[in-house]
Amino acid sequence: NRKSGKPANHVSPPEELFITLVRLRRAYCFQTMQYFFKLSPTTLRCIFTTWLQLLYCHFDSLRDRMFPGRNVLRKNLPKAFKPFKNIRCSIDCTEFFVQMPRNLARQSNLFSNYKHHHTFKCLIAVAPNGAAVFVSDLYEGAISDRDIFEKCGIMDYLHPSDLVLSDRGFTVEDLLMSRQVSLNIPPFLNGRDKLTPQEELLTRRLAKARIHVERFNERIKKFQLIAGIMPLKMTSLATQAVFVACCLVNSQSPLAS
Repeated sequence: NRKSGKPANHVSPPEELFITLVRLRRAYCFQTMQYFFKLSPTTLRCIFTTWLQLLYCHFDSLRDRMFPGRNVLRKNLPKAFKPFKNIRCSIDCTEFFVQMPRNLARQSNLFSNYKHHHTFKCLIAVAPNGAAVFVSDLYEGAISDRDIFEKCGIMDYLHPSDLVLSDRGFTVEDLLMSRQVSLNIPPFLNGRDKLTPQEELLTRRLAKARIHVERFNERIKKFQLIAGIMPLKMTSLATQAVFVACCLVNSQSPLAS
């Protein structure tokens, strides 16, 4: 560096991007990363924060293109989705563990009864080919699936006659009815001993179709920075980290074809 006249801490943009992706994928602390990259923890933190937000801004500018229309989906519809006319997406909420805050009110807001832990929660919509077409901001873990669905803005991307697949937690038929959008969820027993043969067939078809959103969530959790227990000091970057991870998963091989 002295011979080239570059400062000791000079890092090229590709190297900075690599540092960011390593941090996101492996969740190494900055004290550990300083031995890999020969940079101070302060410099590494600055690089990671800057590039994560740059990636978020880049992918966010493409958000409207992520949600394809029915005509595009119909051309490459996987076999598992053939029984569902006008299918647009499958939706699910996934949660990410976070450190317990000291503030009691915030503890209550972050505590998830489903996970029995303090979490952030987001809604993800996945197209029939297994790619994420919508990723919401993160919400505190105590929020219900219905409330996230109502607040996150996904309904702006849905059009009359669209069909959405979900699990039983999304009791949002009334919200979709105003937009003439159909919701397909597994049937309830409603006090009966068993489902009818038609309902059992529908349940199997839904499970076979919705497995792709579960597989997508598994891929997200391979980014260890968001798969572990996120520190509270990372709260301001949590939404960006999850969204960037989802977009990076989209660049991987398709989950269905």
